[in-house]
Amino acid sequence: IDGRIGRYSRWTEEQRKENYIYFLSCAAMYEHNEAQYILGCEYYNGDLVEQNKAIGKEYLTDAAKNNHPKAQYLLSDILIKECRQLKTFDEEEEYLDEAMYWLNKFSEKNFGNTENLLGEVYLKKYKLYKIYKKVTNNKFLDSAIYWFKRSIVYENKFALVNLGKIYL
Repeated sequence: IDGRIGRYSRWTEEQRKENYIYFLSCAAMYEHNEAQYILGCEYYNGDLVEQNKAIGKEYLTDAAKNNHPKAQYLLSDILIKECRQLKTFDEEEEYLDEAMYWLNKFSEKNFGNTENLLGEVYLKKYKLYKIYKKVTNNKFLDSAIYWFKRSIVYENKFALVNLGKIYL
């Protein structure tokens, strides 16, 4: 590490990026949740490093487990988006369950904007059972309505639209 610190003024832009990732990786090894979150974003998006979504998700999962709220939210968002590409009921349900887990962890910290996303996940789960299992599980629909209504308290206009869609 000492050799990396002393030459900062002579580093090229590429060397600065390389060292930035190196020091973040060192901090992440010691379970520093902000370093894990940043590395997760960098790998998932491929901004400063070659894109590797799997490694990015691993770092984000580590950060989320270490109670990083942005990682919990981002990880749930990624899982919801990836869920759309899955083909089987079991895979979709697993992704939605994990997304719900991280969103619930995030919402425990009283961040007001998560409620709409939780409502969307419960609504997706309701539709998933309706399509694959040919059953309507009203507990998921009731949960979706609950979270959309709670989101409206925070003046989330998307929640109003989502709630309206349910009553079509």
